[in-house]
Amino acid sequence: MKVEDCIVDVKCRSAAGCIDLACVFQRRFAAPIINLLLIFAVPSLVLGWFVLRYRDFSFVWMLLIWSFFSALFCGALIAGIGPQVFGQPFRVAEALKSLCQRLPLYFGWILLIRILQGFLSMCFVVPATLIAPVTGFLAEVMFLEQSPAGKINARMSALSRGYYFTLLVRFWLVLILAIILIAGLFTAIFFLGTFLFNLPGITDRIDRRQNDPFIMLISLFSDPFAGTVLQACFWSVTPLARLAWFFMYLDSRIRRECWDLDVAFQIEARRLEVVP
Repeated sequence: MKVEDCIVDVKCRSAAGCIDLACVFQRRFAAPIINLLLIFAVPSLVLGWFVLRYRDFSFVWMLLIWSFFSALFCGALIAGIGPQVFGQPFRVAEALKSLCQRLPLYFGWILLIRILQGFLSMCFVVPATLIAPVTGFLAEVMFLEQSPAGKINARMSALSRGYYFTLLVRFWLVLILAIILIAGLFTAIFFLGTFLFNLPGITDRIDRRQNDPFIMLISLFSDPFAGTVLQACFWSVTPLARLAWFFMYLDSRIRRECWDLDVAFQIEARRLEVVP
């Protein structure tokens, strides 16, 4: 990758600027992103529908399936979009190849992070997000920086050191945006389904025998149709959210490591090399 071929301005950006740039990239490179998404989303949706249809505690199983496949997709997405930032075409095959080359190590880290998040979630959902500023850049460290196995943890910690709370707030902003988009898509799909095709609405799929609102919500998402639609909404929002977090990684490097100056020096050095 050549730094002078970078297709974005290497400068500090706000959280809104990172999200806006993610929207631009998702629109500009929609074709390879969608192709890559389908490779992971289709089997995830099929398995999700199966467990929703035939297993108990199906909503939890559906979330675990989505979590597994979305982690793989995010790794492949970063492996593909990272080189594209520096002018190399986003090729789905190359992204999958990069993922497969470090898949055992990547999967081991993902499993460890998910277990830790699961323990933290026993208290409340929010504590599970507290490790995001440290572990959230795993894909970037592994597939873009190609950090050795023994230095991955140190590198992730270094990226968040001094900017932990800034990254935590930014992660919450991306998470809130994703939740709003998912809720809007989910509601719109059910509204249109009821209005156009006379399908059962959201309230018709809730188990009214339950008095606990949380259990009623779980019963809604454990419905095969509703649960599959919810997972499809997850997949629809995942690329945008992950791209926004990727550009926050670039911003973190700029703020912490003066990466913008480093890129400028490298560009100037390359220019001087060709000057007679």
